[in-house]
Amino acid sequence: MAAPGSGYDAGADYLIVEYTYNGSIFTKIGQFSGNGGPFQADADMDGTGDGAILTAVLTEYTFPVPKLGTSLQIRVRGYTTAG
Repeated sequence: MAAPGSGYDAGADYLIVEYTYNGSIFTKIGQFSGNGGPFQADADMDGTGDGAILTAVLTEYTFPVPKLGTSLQIRVRGYTTAG
């Protein structure tokens, strides 16, 4: 079993932030992914963590959401196979 906070695989483990307005399709605006170690910010959202490493310290991340409608929904999806 992997140590806590390690062993997150690129392309397999992720945390994705998406938005939709007025019930349309969801659009990805942010992603955190594995890269063989802890989760990392995935700046280009290609499934491989390449940015800041997520830790137990609370950190603020912001993602741009354009104003396109009146009813905003935010969805966070996550998946991991790490121990």
